[in-house]
Amino acid sequence: MADLWVGNVETSTSEDEIREFQERYGFPPFDAIQYVPGTGENPGVILSFSKVNEEALRILQPRVHNLFWKNRSIASPPRFRAFALVRFARADLLPTTTLADC
Repeated sequence: MADLWVGNVETSTSEDEIREFQERYGFPPFDAIQYVPGTGENPGVILSFSKVNEEALRILQPRVHNLFWKNRSIASPPRFRAFALVRFARADLLPTTTLADC
């Protein structure tokens, strides 16, 4: 299982729109989505993939990082992704996420 942080996603963006966007750039379908409101300036989502490992997501991640979508520049940098997952306290990730991942 692996999670992917996608930042600067418009809060009104539907799950179907995000799914279509990700699949358009070669990502497998995600199994779960968590909307993260952020501080108002940079809301985002955490996408969970049950059948994909983190290495596979790291390979795909550059395809959408800094991509302009829905009048926003999407952010999905590898280092920020790990930090964001810990920052937003996903309880299932805290025991396995270390500073080396950030």
